[in-house]
Amino acid sequence: ARMCQKEVASGNPRTLLQRWFGPMRAGSLRSGLLVLTTTAMGAGVLALPFAIRELGWGLGCAAVLGFAALNVASLDLLLDAGMRYGATSYSDLICTVRGPRTASMLDLTVSIITWGATVAYWVFIKQLLPMLLVTLGVPAWLARAEVALPLLAVLVFAIALPRDITAMGKFSILGVCSVMYVCFFLVFSACTAGVGLGGLPAVSAGLDLSPPVA
Repeated sequence: ARMCQKEVASGNPRTLLQRWFGPMRAGSLRSGLLVLTTTAMGAGVLALPFAIRELGWGLGCAAVLGFAALNVASLDLLLDAGMRYGATSYSDLICTVRGPRTASMLDLTVSIITWGATVAYWVFIKQLLPMLLVTLGVPAWLARAEVALPLLAVLVFAIALPRDITAMGKFSILGVCSVMYVCFFLVFSACTAGVGLGGLPAVSAGLDLSPPVA
C-alpha cells in the first residue's frame, strides 16, 4: 500500500498491466501473495476432501470460513502490534512484549514445528518422487527412493548455502501453479469420483472389533 501511495504522490503511477506483469519488486503485493500462497497451501490441503466428507458440505464450508476468519484476525493483530512496537519479525515482537526468555521458547517451538513439517514433506516425497521419475522415463535403479532421496537432499542443501536467496523468489510462481493444479485435481476428482477416500482399501490395525457371535 505504501508503494502505491509513493507512486501516486510522484505523479507517475503504473498501469494495471505494469503492476501485474512488470518486474517483481521486493516486498511488493505480488511477492507477498506468492509467498503467502506457497506457505499456506501445504501438504495438509490433500486432507481437505476427507475433512469435508466427514463434516459434510455445510459444516465443512463453515469450518473453512471460520478458520479463515481467525487467521485474518490473528494476522491483523500481529501486523498492528508489529507496527506499534516497530518489530520487523515475529520473534522481535515477542521479545519486545514478553521478554527474551519467551522469545527463545518461541524460536524453539517454531524449530520443532518446522522440523515436523519437513519430515512430513519428505514422507510425501518418498512416496511420490519414485513414481514421478519412472513416469518421466528415469531408469528404475535411479528412481528408487534409496537413491533419489539422497540426491535430492544434496540438491536442497546446495540451494540453501547462499546467504542471499532473493533471486529464487521468481520460482515462487511454480509453487502457485502447483497449488492451482492440486486444487483443480481435487475438484475434478470430487466431481467425477466423489469426495473422500471411498476408493481406497480400508486400513486395519490388526484388531478384530466385530461383536462376538453368541
